[in-house]
Amino acid sequence: MSVLKNMLQPALRSVLKSALDIPFTPFDIAGLIGWNTTYDPSTITYNESNLVSAWANLNEASSFTQGTTELKPTYSAPFLTFDGTSDYMQDDTVPPSIANWTSARTYIVNVEVATTPVGSLFEIEATSSNFRDERIFFNASNQISFISNHGDDDVELTGSQPSAGMHTFFVTVKSNTDNRVPTLYQDNTSLATATSMGAGSIVPNSLTIGAKADGGGYLIPANFTNCSMKDIMLFNKTLDTTERANITAFFRSRD
Repeated sequence: MSVLKNMLQPALRSVLKSALDIPFTPFDIAGLIGWNTTYDPSTITYNESNLVSAWANLNEASSFTQGTTELKPTYSAPFLTFDGTSDYMQDDTVPPSIANWTSARTYIVNVEVATTPVGSLFEIEATSSNFRDERIFFNASNQISFISNHGDDDVELTGSQPSAGMHTFFVTVKSNTDNRVPTLYQDNTSLATATSMGAGSIVPNSLTIGAKADGGGYLIPANFTNCSMKDIMLFNKTLDTTERANITAFFRSRD
């Protein structure tokens, strides 16, 4: 069992933290329901050519997978690299704690950005609900963006083109009782927000990284990302300023 899987749970760590000077990890924040990280090599299944067939979630019994050789990303520690042409992975086991869009949630992608980034980084999709989805991506102008496709009530948030190098992108979405307000952040700096978005009762059933799930096909080159990932995280709540800052600092301390 990996070191990360053996980390103390948040309640116990909070009691011992001051006395033992235990450094922060994302496990200290309650509500962490999904974490894929390249810093735990035991979670990555790859062949002699470093092509990745599975990337396991530390928190749930699920994995991003890809069975077709020419569509697999490449693992070169500490990165999972997508070629921007055909690479992507999917996880059809959405963590139960985030499997209904009536609740608050946070999506996090920690990634090395290319000079001219393109394509979709992360998508959570409801294939049984008219292919509605929520997605973090780079638009045609290379700007980091978030879109929530909910039929006639779409919401899109657009930031700026990030500099090349490591960045952490957050999207927080408030619960139904707070009008499902979404906010897009880059390295804990707010880039864009909306007052509300609709269709809070949709139940998602798949996650995709590296491309946009386009009705089951991946035929449009603009769907694919040319970036290298280190972490994907899901929380079943919105993260506050301190929590986002701690996660960003944690990621940068490993760079």
